[in-house]
Amino acid sequence: MLCAADVVFLSVGTLTGKLFTVENGVYTIGPWNGFCTVLPSVCFLSNLAIVIRKAGVLGKEQARVMMIYFIMPGLAAILLIINCDWAFSYVGLALGMALFFVLVQSKAITETNLRAKMYNELSTTDLLTGLKNRRGYEALLFEIGADEAVCAVFCDLNSQKEVNDNLGHEAGDRLIQGFADLLRETFPDDSVFRISGDEFVVIIRNVEAEPLQAQMQAFGEILRKKDRIASYGYESGAGNHVLNIFKIAEQKMYRDKDVYYLETGKLRRHARPTASAQSDASGSAEGASLPPSGC
Repeated sequence: MLCAADVVFLSVGTLTGKLFTVENGVYTIGPWNGFCTVLPSVCFLSNLAIVIRKAGVLGKEQARVMMIYFIMPGLAAILLIINCDWAFSYVGLALGMALFFVLVQSKAITETNLRAKMYNELSTTDLLTGLKNRRGYEALLFEIGADEAVCAVFCDLNSQKEVNDNLGHEAGDRLIQGFADLLRETFPDDSVFRISGDEFVVIIRNVEAEPLQAQMQAFGEILRKKDRIASYGYESGAGNHVLNIFKIAEQKMYRDKDVYYLETGKLRRHARPTASAQSDASGSAEGASLPPSGC
């Protein structure tokens, strides 16, 4: 209201010549000129009082930003007292408003970008393990180039349901977290994904055949030392066949799991082992014993 009244005052005063007149290039102060700072001063002090009063609600950072709004008009008011040239106050006000707008917009953009980044990270992160989740896994599939050499490693915890039923879901969660830590120690953290309750996928990009074979054999040894905590299967190839690569790796993982249940005699969660799995039982139960990868 005060700002609107000030605009009306200035408009009427300028049009009627009550604020100033210019004749033959000579600027003459009008009778209303002495009042032109009254409403801006009231607005200035009112806003300053509101910011100070609401500093606790706004927060220290926001309050500091708001206070910048008053620096240039305040300086202009001081200059106006020293020099009666009315232009100082409005130039100062314009500069103050421009500075305030730039700072607020910059802060808003920064906060928006940070918030978007935070939401994106939360939406692609598994809360239990801190690994990337299925959404992150699916997003990465679109980043793989057609000519890129990629390897998919599918892992599934063994006897997760047994742990949940006998020891409780907290113990089951600890088992999942422990296996997630094991995968972090074996593979780069950003290549590991938890895609469902007890299923994990590792996506290794730009792989080479010999190092990959050695890495997978070492991973199989780790699982054996961990009392076969999980079954796994892997496959590699060019990125333009990525879906087929992932499908084969998953199939190998399930074959390894069939062998695990046959050899241990434990009851499987869903279905009994297939005949094809029985024929594989004579070999090693580890993913490393599966048919060679495509790389």
